Amino acid sequence: MLNINENLREPGSSGPAASGPRTSAAPETKEQLVHEIQDAMAAARAAGIRQGFQNLMGRSVSMTHMHVLAKLRLAGPLPMSRLAEALDVSHASATGIVNRMEERGLVERMRDGTDRRVVLVGLTDGGTAALEEIEARGREFFGRLLDQLTKDELIQLRNGFRAMHRASQKMVEQEIATQEHGPRRPGKVGKVQPA
Repeated sequence: MLNINENLREPGSSGPAASGPRTSAAPETKEQLVHEIQDAMAAARAAGIRQGFQNLMGRSVSMTHMHVLAKLRLAGPLPMSRLAEALDVSHASATGIVNRMEERGLVERMRDGTDRRVVLVGLTDGGTAALEEIEARGREFFGRLLDQLTKDELIQLRNGFRAMHRASQKMVEQEIATQEHGPRRPGKVGKVQPA
């Protein structure tokens, strides 16, 4: 069985991740730190999702169903073909998944207003409620997790998330600038490469 906490263990430890700073003989490179943070974020996210998901398993909601619900919330109603593509399954498999979800009141089929031949799949109130329940349980889990940290650790974590937000905003600005003006030449700050 896969242990998602494996990547959170301290070097040389045999139990769960220990609190306190990581100590190793060799200095960590930026690349190593990025990889470790990515692993830790994935493990924490998986643990939160698993915690929120556990209660819904009794209602026969699978991880595939959760993927469909999340996709429909982000994209809105989708044609079956686009949903199958998003799930990386055949049209027939997507139809089976949607059938089961429809039986459980999570999604509904509807006709496209502009092309009646197209059948769209959209969220129902029950599907939205399932997503909200999972998110609430995930928040509850992370609240309990954060409560285990010291005030100094919380400040460090908050500062790290603020730095990630700034980096994310910078990336978005750079992508917008690239779309508007084309890619910039390395070393030529302020000069735009002709399109």
